[in-house]
Amino acid sequence: MGAQDAESAIQRPMIMMTPGALADEIARLAAAAGCEPYRITDPGMAREQWDSAPLVLLDSNTATAVVQAGLPRRDGVVVVSADGDPEAWRYAVAVGAQQVAVLPEAEGWLVGALADAAESPAEPGRVLAVLGGRGGAGASVLAAAVAVSVVGSGRHAMLVDCDALGGGLDLALGAEEIGGLRWSGLTLGGGRVPAATLHAALPAPRLGGRGGLTVLSCDRDGPGPDGIAVRTVCGAGRRAGNMVICDVPRHPCEPGEAALQADRKSVCRERV
Repeated sequence: MGAQDAESAIQRPMIMMTPGALADEIARLAAAAGCEPYRITDPGMAREQWDSAPLVLLDSNTATAVVQAGLPRRDGVVVVSADGDPEAWRYAVAVGAQQVAVLPEAEGWLVGALADAAESPAEPGRVLAVLGGRGGAGASVLAAAVAVSVVGSGRHAMLVDCDALGGGLDLALGAEEIGGLRWSGLTLGGGRVPAATLHAALPAPRLGGRGGLTVLSCDRDGPGPDGIAVRTVCGAGRRAGNMVICDVPRHPCEPGEAALQADRKSVCRERV
């Protein structure tokens, strides 16, 4: 699947709510999350997207309508309430919703859920941490080669340099002259960053494959990333369905540990 195909495979969340103040507020939160959801008012119109939408937001009225329309239960359904109505829980049980989000307290959670859904790919992303067993084993070369192979298969790869003492992973690809930010130019806290923002800001060598490659390298001399920044980048790549390949130094360090622990369920460790 090529880069364009992968992008078109991303599903959009669905908001099915009665027109009014609550629906308008959810639309505002979706905009804050950088999300363009399907906005539907009738359960009949929802059938086509009901199974594929990564997230479905309902109000009490539309939850009742979903039950009456006989739409099947599914994961990722949330009933939203603006007044803390205890009946919202009854509607949630009836529709099989996993959660009731009460505004304004749940605003932050909803923005995060919508942002995750907006980047939800057809295939989940993975994290591969490459760690050399000794100096000169070729771990950096292997990490770069894996990234190139991923691109050739039609997926997007993110090659992440976690070794500030390595002289810059972009050298392994001959990408040191390509414009874009290195670790020293990024300021990443513990929040969320869209993968699309990283792809636009970082060097992207053209390899001729059907996929794409983004490289996040350390500088020749200067500070490398901290653990929080590495976790943020790995999380962004995984949410977008990218293969994130991390070149991890042999000496114990915070960024290396962050790469190795990026997600225990999906991290594949390879010791070279």
